[in-house]
This record gives sequence, structure tokens and C-alpha cells, in this order.
Amino acid sequence: MKRKQKKPYHSPPEDDLRVDIDWGSSGIWTRDLKLRHYSDLKLPDWLVDRFRYWTGWYNSQQPERVSETLDSELFDAYGLSLAVDLKRVVGERRRVFYVGRKKEIVLVDERRVRESVPPE
Repeated sequence: MKRKQKKPYHSPPEDDLRVDIDWGSSGIWTRDLKLRHYSDLKLPDWLVDRFRYWTGWYNSQQPERVSETLDSELFDAYGLSLAVDLKRVVGERRRVFYVGRKKEIVLVDERRVRESVPPE
């Protein structure tokens, strides 16, 4: 009698991440709208620096005039590039969404993209 082979256990993917901005936030949220800190995700310094630049850019605007003073097209492009870099770092463990465009970030060749992430 032949025994059934057990399927290898694969842990479920971790919670989805959303790149979105709000006053005083890190710019990274979970699906259930919990703010994530960079250290929770063990992000490399170069990516943390980029997120801090983006959130600082937003926080430097006057709240009542943000729609007038913020270059929204440029800000949106930078946010999208952050979401792509975040996906490059977290890989297949998590789904990453950029809320500015309501899009999931999908990488076509995961192995090749992971090789292009700068070392810490």
C-alpha cells in the first residue's frame, strides 16, 4: 500500500500592505487600517529614508492648503515608486497596494526583481 505524501507546509501570506499618506503617518498601513512602523517590517535603511522623505514632504504642507500647494502628480508618482520598492523588498510574502491609484503592485519576475534589491 502506497502512503500519501504530505504536502509541504507553506505559511499563509502575511497581511496586505497599503502605501497611503496621512498626517504624521509612516505611509504604510495594513488592510485593516493599522499603521505600520518601519521597524515592524524590517525595512532597509534606504527604503525607510525614502518613506520619511515622502511623508515629510506631505507633512510640510499647510493642512488647509494641501490641495493648492502640493504638486499632486509628482507626489503621486513618488508614492507609486515607493509601493514598487516596498513590493521588491517584501516579495511574495505580502500583497502591496498603492492607494493613490487603487492598484496592487505585481512584479513579473520575482527572482530577478529580488536580485536587484540593493544590499543593506
